[in-house]
Amino acid sequence: MKIGLIGAIDRYNYGDILFPLVVENELRRRLNKSDNFSFVYYASKKNDLTNIGGNKTRPLSSLKLDNVDVAIVVGGEVLTATWNRTYLHTLNSHFKVLVSRILNKIRGFYRSEQYYKSKFNLADLKGFPWVIDKRYYGVHKVLYNAVSGTDFEFIKGDLASLYRDQMKQADFISVRDPLTQSNLEKVGIETPYLFPDSAFKISDIFTKDILKTKINNTNFVGLDDYIVFQVGKDFARGNNKSIIKELEKVIDITDKKIVLLPIGMAAMHEDYIPLKKILKGLQKNYSNKVLYITGNIFDIMYTISKADLFIGTSLHGNITALSYGVPSIGLDARIPKLREFLKYFSIDGQQYDVNYDEISSAALIALEIDKTELSANACKLKKQVDKNFDLIASVLRK
Repeated sequence: MKIGLIGAIDRYNYGDILFPLVVENELRRRLNKSDNFSFVYYASKKNDLTNIGGNKTRPLSSLKLDNVDVAIVVGGEVLTATWNRTYLHTLNSHFKVLVSRILNKIRGFYRSEQYYKSKFNLADLKGFPWVIDKRYYGVHKVLYNAVSGTDFEFIKGDLASLYRDQMKQADFISVRDPLTQSNLEKVGIETPYLFPDSAFKISDIFTKDILKTKINNTNFVGLDDYIVFQVGKDFARGNNKSIIKELEKVIDITDKKIVLLPIGMAAMHEDYIPLKKILKGLQKNYSNKVLYITGNIFDIMYTISKADLFIGTSLHGNITALSYGVPSIGLDARIPKLREFLKYFSIDGQQYDVNYDEISSAALIALEIDKTELSANACKLKKQVDKNFDLIASVLRK
């Protein structure tokens, strides 16, 4: 049985890289070797992210040529991802992104979508990148693992009919938040399974001892008594001064170090851009209290797992913290997927939609959270993720 693991896993975005690692690990635990299964990774383009902890990917256009039996969409905000946005995430230049956005406005939505499909050698495919059409790709089964789609506003008319037809071909669908469940139901797709993001299992798969053997940046192994801060480029715009002021307050009140940790490195995430500006601002008066750490995905996991608190806009930064029993704060009210996840799956004291001028006050509250409650919640959520993979494995065996 050849299993295609499919998603936006060809770019350096921490959460996207985690999905196939978790899915493969959990299915290997559940499938028998006698099932004679193998895994192949598919994304929008061919790429090799093994140097940062990811996988080698084949282009999605190869899926229908490779005699794949089962296609599993591995997770993430994929249900309403467009070809336009998928292409922009593959670019490595601000100028290219800007030019593409200008051309998209001139071409309009539908012409842009067709143009980018042709870029990926899928011009004759109807629909969206990560909505898998069985008939087109020739696969026997299609499964969606704890996926998400928080913006369905543009899926209307004929597009909604096509979307419904393709999603109803699925043999299994689980979603990671109630908003996605509601959105799918509105377009006529019943989704009985609601489970936490499967990345919640990372603390079981990658214990701190295992992470020590995988990290690149060993200079910070002994680091302790610190808070991790992260922010995405678009969300930081216009807020850097408030962030610097609030983080200075946090240092003054707690005497803890601040670790600036870029998590999203792909185009239109680019955490390193605002974080380097914030680093420069904090170093004026707190050079001995601020650090900037980069590395592979295991460096990110390890740094968050040992922190006293995580503050950030990254969904999977927050999920990593909660998986390892570290308090977290979800920044910015403009991120529905972050709000939905934390609101539904975290503890009662979880803070989300936090404004940038509220960071210091929110941090003081979060540092007082009972970690035993966080650990108990993490155990509960991992059991739910296990149930999700049990169901997926049962579908594969049929």
